[in-house]
Amino acid sequence: EALALADRVAVMSNAKLQQVGSRNDLYNTPANVFVADFIGEPPTNFLATERHDDGETTHLHAEGTDLVFPLSSERTAAVRRHGGRRFTVGIRPQNLKVAQDGMIAGTVLINEYLGERSILTMKNGETVFQALAAPDMRAAPGETVGFAFDLADVMVFDADTQNLVT
Repeated sequence: EALALADRVAVMSNAKLQQVGSRNDLYNTPANVFVADFIGEPPTNFLATERHDDGETTHLHAEGTDLVFPLSSERTAAVRRHGGRRFTVGIRPQNLKVAQDGMIAGTVLINEYLGERSILTMKNGETVFQALAAPDMRAAPGETVGFAFDLADVMVFDADTQNLVT
């Protein structure tokens, strides 16, 4: 409700201020995993990943899956400056777009029809994640569905501190 009513919002957890900012700041550049999880519905998908560098490019591979998140050159530079090998990727369900030749894929566990949209609960390896789909999406449990996403929509958090890297 605060997002609907206020120009600036403060997010607190355990009596500690996490972030103060506009609705757009909180949604698009959350300070940490807590804020990213707190803002938005359905909640953000979080995946434990390991960094892999290949020349000029860097991608983050989700542990125990075949999910790979390539990074833009700007985010590659930020991740490399930050250092470390382990990161948490955050991607919002609404930023995953159904696509036959998608960048990532998952097996449908649940297709929850909500009238104006469907929420697909997917599994890849041992990782479960959600994506929004059109209400006429007829994906049945057990089907594999591909997803595309904009590289700018991938949030990268430090795996230890849980703070936003880029």
